[in-house]
Amino acid sequence: MKKLLLLASLAFLAITTTSTTASAQAGKFVKAASPFEKSTTGTWIGIDRLFYKLNAADKTVWSSVDGTTGWNQIKSGIWNDKNGKWIKVEGTKLMWSADQGITWRDLPEGTWEAGDGKFHRFNASWQLLVKK
Repeated sequence: MKKLLLLASLAFLAITTTSTTASAQAGKFVKAASPFEKSTTGTWIGIDRLFYKLNAADKTVWSSVDGTTGWNQIKSGIWNDKNGKWIKVEGTKLMWSADQGITWRDLPEGTWEAGDGKFHRFNASWQLLVKK
């Protein structure tokens, strides 16, 4: 009986040690993946069902009915997130307003939820990213 307990304890110890070591070694080489990836279209959908895109060079916002043709510049540079908050680019940051542009604040984490429920943000080069 003592031998059986001893063997069971050794087996448990061996399994636990092997698992921990493998996890620690794997952790050394694994880089945490970002939940965001570069958008394939560079566009997002507004609550008004229009497609929007940002010209990274001059930070102008454009809209289109179908997302491929007929792009028109949005003079105000403002679009709405899924909850109706206004969003705009100001300098090097995204700003948002919950009171139709009376007061503006930094957009938390630079992330907004588009009309289709997908979360978006821009990277440092102002390329559109979408949450996986």
